[in-house]
Amino acid sequence: MSPAEIESLLAVETGRARRALVWERAAPLAWPPLAIVGVYLAAALAGAWDHAPPVAHAAAGGCVAAALVLAGWRAARSFRWPGVAEARARLEEDCPAAERPLTALEDRPASGDATALALWRLHQQRMTARAAALKAARARPALALSDRYRLRYVALAAVVGAAVLAGADAPRRLLTALGPPWGALLGDRELAFEAWATPPAYTGAAPIYLTDRRGGAPVKAPEGSVVTVRVTGARGAPVLQRRDREGARKVAFVRVGEEAWEARLTLRASGHVRVLRFGERARWRFDVIPDEAPKALFAQAPNRGRSARIDFQWSGQDDYGVARAMLKLTVVDPGPGLKPDPVDEVPLDVTAADPRRVEARAELDLTRHAFAGLAVDVQVVAIDALGQRGESERQRIVLPERVFEDPVARAAIEARREIVRERRGYGAAPRLRALTLRDLQRAPEVATDDALSRLTRAPAGIKRAAALIDALTLYPEGLFESAAAYLGVRRARAQLDVARTNPQAQIAAEILWDAALALETGDLGDAARRLAEARKNLADALKRGASQEELQKLMQELRESVDDYLKARVAEALQQGDSAGRQAEDQVSLSEQDLKAMMDAIEDLSELGAREQAQQMLDQLAETLANLQMQMGEAGDGQDGGPGAQGAGQGSGEQAGEGAGGIAGLMDQQRRLRDQTFQEGQRGEPGQAGDGKGRGASLGERQRSLADQLSRSQEGLAQGSEAAREAIRRAERAMRTAEQALRQGDFEGAQQAQADAIAQLREGAQSLAAERMQADQMSLDPLGRRMDGVGGATGDGGVSVPDAAARARARAILEEIRRRAARGEATPEERDYLERLLERF
Repeated sequence: MSPAEIESLLAVETGRARRALVWERAAPLAWPPLAIVGVYLAAALAGAWDHAPPVAHAAAGGCVAAALVLAGWRAARSFRWPGVAEARARLEEDCPAAERPLTALEDRPASGDATALALWRLHQQRMTARAAALKAARARPALALSDRYRLRYVALAAVVGAAVLAGADAPRRLLTALGPPWGALLGDRELAFEAWATPPAYTGAAPIYLTDRRGGAPVKAPEGSVVTVRVTGARGAPVLQRRDREGARKVAFVRVGEEAWEARLTLRASGHVRVLRFGERARWRFDVIPDEAPKALFAQAPNRGRSARIDFQWSGQDDYGVARAMLKLTVVDPGPGLKPDPVDEVPLDVTAADPRRVEARAELDLTRHAFAGLAVDVQVVAIDALGQRGESERQRIVLPERVFEDPVARAAIEARREIVRERRGYGAAPRLRALTLRDLQRAPEVATDDALSRLTRAPAGIKRAAALIDALTLYPEGLFESAAAYLGVRRARAQLDVARTNPQAQIAAEILWDAALALETGDLGDAARRLAEARKNLADALKRGASQEELQKLMQELRESVDDYLKARVAEALQQGDSAGRQAEDQVSLSEQDLKAMMDAIEDLSELGAREQAQQMLDQLAETLANLQMQMGEAGDGQDGGPGAQGAGQGSGEQAGEGAGGIAGLMDQQRRLRDQTFQEGQRGEPGQAGDGKGRGASLGERQRSLADQLSRSQEGLAQGSEAAREAIRRAERAMRTAEQALRQGDFEGAQQAQADAIAQLREGAQSLAAERMQADQMSLDPLGRRMDGVGGATGDGGVSVPDAAARARARAILEEIRRRAARGEATPEERDYLERLLERF
């Protein structure tokens, strides 16, 4: 072996010898404190500290700690680390031969003659070989001298025996032993714990009792659950700690009584919660159940419903329940005023027996919406209680817009359209210098507000709306039949003057809509609007569980609005002539009693707590009013905003063969086509006839389609009067004339022919409606229900009004429940049950 290899082997053995010396010197000093610790742990494993007073446990822990400190101090004073020389000497002592090779290798020859040097080299070679063979012996601690009675073995046997007895409880007992209740030395009594986890209210889950599950298996709890821990017996405040993947968080306990403390933590992820008071005193593990995002989808594609409404059938689901839902409307091709983010949201009703799975249908009137008349992408958005959103696939539709017959109303709506489709903000206001008294004396007008400059800072759409209103109201003579409508339009113009922001300008849009309705429908429109608002307010109150006093107030408003609506119907019919007025008065008189019975039933059902049935009855009231409207000859109009107006605005050829209702649908489509013809005519320039033909070709094709539908519809008019059939034929001829004019680019001539077609369609529809009412007068009541042989309503109309006996019996049951709940002798269980019954009412 080379000298380097020999030196490496010697270094390894020297290290082993040094470690053996360390153990031999440390073992006699270490075994006494270790034996004390062993006895302490054996007592813990045997369960001694589970039953001993906290003070005794803390004192024992203190003694053990003191013994360890004392032993460490003594060891530090008496212990001496062995050096390299001592390790090499120990290595030579472990050599079986008598030679000391390491010492010999360090010797030097005594003489320098050749013979002596040769012998010295031979001796060095022999000692080097002996040194390479040296091996360190095992440590030989002299424990027998310091532990004559073998107490170390007794302590070890006690620990092993106690561990066997503890079994599966050994880890918990060891943790208890390693964390003595040091607070007992400061006055703490034995700590008592009470803990529970309260899941979020929207989950509907019951609280989870945790007191008996300390240190056990993980507890499953919904995300967002609040853990409440109450500790009694501590003189000072403990600490509640949560540790999970998000990190650690500590919350100090708050005093809630004498030596009573309470703290709360919210669970966000799986982990553990523990109570700290001079160490860990309690622990709970949790598996948090995450709250999944909701899902939403369309049950079928949106389609046109009645009265220009859109029928949406959708469903949503969530693990704990859908809290809110809405329609998200995104404009496909926004104009400059709507860019860059033309998105609006329309709330949906999510009332359902099981909010975790909602299947609903909504008929929405979006003709007042800013996007009316535009192509939009529609999505259902379901939102849970945490605000998580789930969106359905996109469906593309064109939002219907209301068609106004009155030209002034159309002009007001055009100005409103400019406002509602302008989302850009106002420009920055000019900076004004401070005015002095001298400035005001010289020019008082500088002290006025900057109202004139506000409109100059407005976006382009607001400016165009102001210009349109100015043009409309410049010469009002002969245009406005109602002074109130004129004042409404001027009020909208004044609002544009004072508006500083876009939301303030939108107030003018609402004023213009009301003015246009007043121009179009007069008092009937106001009455219908009030009735719709009364129904909506009552429906909202039923859904949110309003108080009985509020429901009675809203019910009275509904009764008054129904009376006003019926009176407005009669007044409008009287304006059409004596015959129509008398017929309307008779029908309203016959229906008032039935409507009163329905409203009485709604009030009784809401008072008795059957609010879902009351909501259904409220919906049926709308259908009943719609039937009454049909009986009064206005089923096809659908433009008065009345409650439950039937589907005149569907714009579908499927209505073509359905009598007056089908003719009214064609009339609605003809109105829309006439408006588009007017818009195309406005776009044209003089001398551009060829371009006009190109633009009128597609409109002419649509006009031909309407004429063909009207021609087919005449097959179902064989039983109609000659006057009705002749009016329909004249309307078809006017449509054909309009078609030819459109194909030639003559938009003005086409508009005149289209106006004639609308007038003839209206005449024919009125004749058919009058004939149908006369034929059905003996077989239907004014609410559109079939009559039995005695003359009573059979209920085929779908309206189910609870009779007086059923309502009286329900009221008697409610009074009996209230009486029993008020009795003082009822047991707590009975009182709790009765109170839960009364919660529904």
